[in-house]
Amino acid sequence: FPGLVVILLQVLIGVFLAINLFLLGTLLSRDQFRLSMRYILFANMLLNDCWFLVISDVLLLFYYFGISTGLWLCMAVYLLLALSNLATACTLTAMTLERYVAVCLPLRHAELCSGQRALGGVAFIGGLGCIPGAVFFLAVFASVGRDFFERRLMCDIHSLEAYPWHNHLRSGMFAAYFLAIGGVIVFCYVRIMKAAKAASARERAASRKGLGTVSLHAVQLLLCLMYLLLPPIEKALARVDRDAFQVVRLFNYVTVILSPRCLSPLVYGLRDEMFFKALKSYVLGGFSGKNWRREKRQKLHFRLGCVFSSMAD
Repeated sequence: FPGLVVILLQVLIGVFLAINLFLLGTLLSRDQFRLSMRYILFANMLLNDCWFLVISDVLLLFYYFGISTGLWLCMAVYLLLALSNLATACTLTAMTLERYVAVCLPLRHAELCSGQRALGGVAFIGGLGCIPGAVFFLAVFASVGRDFFERRLMCDIHSLEAYPWHNHLRSGMFAAYFLAIGGVIVFCYVRIMKAAKAASARERAASRKGLGTVSLHAVQLLLCLMYLLLPPIEKALARVDRDAFQVVRLFNYVTVILSPRCLSPLVYGLRDEMFFKALKSYVLGGFSGKNWRREKRQKLHFRLGCVFSSMAD
């Protein structure tokens, strides 16, 4: 890639990371965000997006400067990338299910979508995201010789596939995941749509907002799926025209890899009313100066009151 393009990409990635970290700081600043399932899942997705951006950017710089790595390190990097990508997709699914419960089962929302269940869901998402990468690398370990791991190479997923069936195994596992996830999102979309039609005028606005959120999740999921389809397309193009391969790879990196990582702030940072108010107060300095000191004093007085009451007891 041209040097100017790489510099512009670093600026773009830096902006995305700064926005995500700012949103994370907002989520951690208030108790109602730390105790709500939708915001806990949102924080988990932001963390995954940050991690994915950093690792993919490191690979981009390695590719630009022609830095080769050991095969073990390359495997670890792609295991983390696969985990991050699948965790984002699974988190989107969990967030869609939370909207489904909020719209279609409002009386059970507090029970099914508590903060404790959210933390358990995050742990489950992490375990679920590890399975395809672990199975793929175990299959590689079991089918190649020791000399395969002693090579140094340009870190690329195709460099880790010693046999064609390795690619089929990896693609098949990811396809199964995304078919299952897509089925869940379609189910939730249809049920929320039915609820919106049957709801009263007052409830219809909330149902339509939930429907719009689910639609945006579907777009994000589609972009995550496209990320899995890129390697074979780019590999075929590299054999035909190297210059066209460079242009297409750069275009794919910006539109398919970077774009989904900036959709999250737009979906929740701007659409969610309570979170937008908290974000706005940060931007306008609502927690600086007197307001910040007053809030600190209130928290200190509350804690002292708890201590004195416990001593009196």
